[in-house]
Amino acid sequence: MRPRLQVLFRNRWLAGISARPSGLLALARGSRSWSDAPWGVSTDVAFMASIVATAAAFLVIGVLKGRVLGQGMLRSGAETLAVGGGAAVLAYLVGTLIRQAAGVSGL
Repeated sequence: MRPRLQVLFRNRWLAGISARPSGLLALARGSRSWSDAPWGVSTDVAFMASIVATAAAFLVIGVLKGRVLGQGMLRSGAETLAVGGGAAVLAYLVGTLIRQAAGVSGL
């Protein structure tokens, strides 16, 4: 395999593996509603905490990816944060549209 293809394959493989833990965390949450927020915090605080934790995880994964691939760690971290954050925003918007189309109110 040519060196450029090896880097591309390794980059895609690492991106695929790094996405698995966050997906599993979402599944582990199960069917609990937002009103069941842990530790007695409000849903707004729980939602903001999840945004911050997800952003931090994307940044760390990107930095580690940059280190493994021998790329700029800060640039790789920012890139992963931008792509992952954009995907998260898009998924949230699609979920909101589906909820509205189904006529479900509230979180």
